[in-house]
Amino acid sequence: MKKVKPKIKPIDPTSIIYHHFEYSVSEFSLFDDADDGTPVVVGSRNLVDATIRNLPKKVTIFYYKKHSKGYWEKKIAYNGGKNA
Repeated sequence: MKKVKPKIKPIDPTSIIYHHFEYSVSEFSLFDDADDGTPVVVGSRNLVDATIRNLPKKVTIFYYKKHSKGYWEKKIAYNGGKNA
């Protein structure tokens, strides 16, 4: 079965909260605070990190990692920008 790529949306300049998910060692995604379920970016750590570096410094990013028992665990919160 062929993997279907999700729809990607542009960065919303009014969003101040983002959610960074780690699905596996090589699969990551970034969502904004909109409730539409569409990711801003999906892909490798490098791709998601590059997107995060282009976000304004005023945003807050919550990082989640999938626990071995199957639930999402919030690991850390940090700010966007070049120092992310």
